[in-house]
Amino acid sequence: MHARGAARAAQRGHHRGLPQLDVDSVRRGSTRHLTGATCYEALAALGYHYGPAFQGIEEVWIGPGEALARIRPPAPIGDDAARHHVHPVLLDSCFQTLLTPQLLGSEGSGAASGTGVRLPLSIGEVDLDTVGDQPLWAHAVLIRDADGELVGDIAVHADDGRPLGRVTGFRAADVETASTAVGLGTIDSWLADITWTEAPYATAPLGTSVRDWLVLADGQGVADELAARVTARGGRCHLVRPGAAYRMAPDRRESVIRPGSSADLERLLTELRADGSAPYDHVVYLWSLDLPPMDATSTAADVRERADLAGYSLVVLARALPDHQPGSRLHIVTRGGQAVVPGDPAEPLSAPAWGIGRVLGQQELPDHRGTLIDLDPATGEDTLPVPRTPRPCYGK
Repeated sequence: MHARGAARAAQRGHHRGLPQLDVDSVRRGSTRHLTGATCYEALAALGYHYGPAFQGIEEVWIGPGEALARIRPPAPIGDDAARHHVHPVLLDSCFQTLLTPQLLGSEGSGAASGTGVRLPLSIGEVDLDTVGDQPLWAHAVLIRDADGELVGDIAVHADDGRPLGRVTGFRAADVETASTAVGLGTIDSWLADITWTEAPYATAPLGTSVRDWLVLADGQGVADELAARVTARGGRCHLVRPGAAYRMAPDRRESVIRPGSSADLERLLTELRADGSAPYDHVVYLWSLDLPPMDATSTAADVRERADLAGYSLVVLARALPDHQPGSRLHIVTRGGQAVVPGDPAEPLSAPAWGIGRVLGQQELPDHRGTLIDLDPATGEDTLPVPRTPRPCYGK
């Protein structure tokens, strides 16, 4: 995906000059009224399949060349909309309103106006006040609908009709016939795939030293076994566990920090070297192993909170390494996050760790390049191989 745009500041309240919404007038001009459920069933029949988290239209009134939709944050996104200027789901629901006039062409015939699914190509301008989690009215007006392409404007209003702003020049076109400057073959060549090559299990003897390890420990036992093996061979290992408050164990072999807290991490890394100790040779990120299967999550807020273990917390660690652990190598471990053979399922919550890890290893932190390791969820073995000097294995 490629996007390009420009942002500019605007004076707060400048939308007050826009006209109020006359809901009754627009309703009277409509020829079809649909509930949200019926609307999404009809859109699905045309090829627009929106999941529950993207079904923000509560009701819609459709007339020739225009539509009025009542929009509310869908239940699956929880209270997430309140933390956004305009939540992406609500903005997308406004865009959906502009598609609903196609339903007039399909009414009673099963065929849509136009030749196929229209996908967004460009937007002239988005100028919206803070929306948050309030219910909305989206009044969409078609400017052009011909040759598989539609262009329209969307006025966004608060529940009482007060103007909140507008989206102008929204353009969508038939996915099968839209002209583009870049061919699909070219786009496919931009995408990198991970390929796996089977390698024999390494049985070479260990070196004389297993060195020092800083391990962001999971709760499944992998970190504990790794620490036991490292210390048994004369190495130094410190386990960092996620928790609600900062704590350093009296023996300084374990600590607790809040996931995603840069303050806690800075404090920990400073304390670990306060006595003049050398940086750790290896930093191992195992927090991703505590992520549950995607099927065990029920709400968007639940997914967001858990996904931080494979996302933001890893970014915070990466930012701190150059200053506090120079020369260390960062190793990232997940379980079931990669499909090794065709048909293998992959856990989406672990995917961010691999995406971040590849960027870090190839571009952002090449001096800390380590390994990306994905454990097999089907083996039931919560163990890592015997510690030895890891080899870089980013990319293919």
